[in-house]
Amino acid sequence: MSVAALAIAMQTVLPMIWSGFQLVGHDSSLTSVSGATNAIILGSITIAACAVIGGVGVAFMGRITVIGVTVEIVGVVLMVALMFLHAHRTPMQAVAGTAGHGHGLGYVPAFLASMVMAAYVMYGFDSAAELSEETRDPRRTAPRAIVGALLLSAVGGGLMILATLMAAPSLGAPELSGEGIAWVITSQLDTAMGKVLLGIVAIAIFSATLAIQASASRVMFSMARDDRLPFGAFLSHVNKRTGTPINTGIAVAVLAIAVLLVNLGQASVFAAITSVSVVIVYYLVTLPALIQRVRRSAPPGDGPGLRLGRWGLPVNLVAVVMGAALLVDIAWPRAEVYDPDGGSTVLQYFSILFVAGTAVLGVIVHAYVRRLPRNRY
Repeated sequence: MSVAALAIAMQTVLPMIWSGFQLVGHDSSLTSVSGATNAIILGSITIAACAVIGGVGVAFMGRITVIGVTVEIVGVVLMVALMFLHAHRTPMQAVAGTAGHGHGLGYVPAFLASMVMAAYVMYGFDSAAELSEETRDPRRTAPRAIVGALLLSAVGGGLMILATLMAAPSLGAPELSGEGIAWVITSQLDTAMGKVLLGIVAIAIFSATLAIQASASRVMFSMARDDRLPFGAFLSHVNKRTGTPINTGIAVAVLAIAVLLVNLGQASVFAAITSVSVVIVYYLVTLPALIQRVRRSAPPGDGPGLRLGRWGLPVNLVAVVMGAALLVDIAWPRAEVYDPDGGSTVLQYFSILFVAGTAVLGVIVHAYVRRLPRNRY
């Protein structure tokens, strides 16, 4: 699900770089059927390409990732500077202005919804942990990678959002919610530089998809190796030449593409997939950590370089409570968000159905693997 959510974001960038990337129809907006369908095609191609790179070997994948991250950092700095130079409003107007909207709870639902972006940082936790077996001195490297991801995302992501809101031609324009940063870039920088920035965004999306897909394949591999999945012997196989679990890489790619294809022709596929995926990942990180702390077992986050001490439990508890509020806010079946065309009840309740289906599937798989013979290794 997470892999699909990242890969489908290619639709927000590539058609604006070159119209030839719009393979279906002419409307590239994610809220249109043609745009959503094209997003599924571009996302599937991205997932397949990442699977090939991940299967070649860890060293090659690492070089690609480093290049992607480097380009992304340079692009963020350049983008923020250019957006500030083309600002239409002050920071306070961009952040605190409501344009006359808002009632009842005021900022609370909007604040919870805005947590979706911050919750994506949980992917950094997951990737650093799952790829730690393939790094040197993982007990020190992984925590530093987690802290670095948090700091870089907070500073770079925060400044980019602020600069984009300041430079947007109109905060009430439907293009801002439908096309996002790409629309602001093309509106303010309809030049070769604008195309370069969009290219950098595309590289960042690809690099993120590659990292998360590799992380997901390692999760599947480790669970199969420990006899926690059906077909464990097949999924835990490591290719002797590349030293990578190619079978799990293919399995993750196929499942991610299947998630996209199930929503083929649905205009709200982007909102449904991205919202559900990030909430699930957030809770899979914070809730198990809280359970461990309450049970007084080895608390997560207390390894070298990442110690919370007495603050560990309250911080973890706040994260779980806020995550629960985010889950309710995002999963609430708003027809105007998940089914604006009014033609799919399933899509409107997609988030609830998917979470429930995932839980049921997890229970079934857990019951099945408990009957399998243990200690194959």
